[in-house]
Amino acid sequence: MPRRREIEVKSWHEQAATPVCPLCGRVIPASQKDAHHLVPKSKGGRQTAFLHRICHRQIHALFTHAELVRDYSTIDALLAHPEVQTFVDWVKRKPPDFNRWHEEKPPDPAVAVVAPASRGIEAGTSRHGRDVRPVI
Repeated sequence: MPRRREIEVKSWHEQAATPVCPLCGRVIPASQKDAHHLVPKSKGGRQTAFLHRICHRQIHALFTHAELVRDYSTIDALLAHPEVQTFVDWVKRKPPDFNRWHEEKPPDPAVAVVAPASRGIEAGTSRHGRDVRPVI
């Protein structure tokens, strides 16, 4: 099956419209754009809507495929659910590239990883005295 083009450009000098998430109303950066099947593919769905990755994951965290087919097969139906409303109210205050699951945090130099000194356990050994250092 040939792939559909995600962006339709009418002429060479026109810019493609910036996609907006229908759930939270924020602009979707290319790195955060997910296609959500309004009816899951496993249930025969074909129609998709582009959402932020975080919004897409929240939908699948809240609802099973059966619930999506039965009760939430439109954006309006999803927005009517109270938990989705709470999530949207929270996420629409975040920047467009916000993604709480993949936040890269640099290691804190003030926190050092130290082997426990209690009970006479030596660094690099298990509590049974076996060597647990990685083999290089």
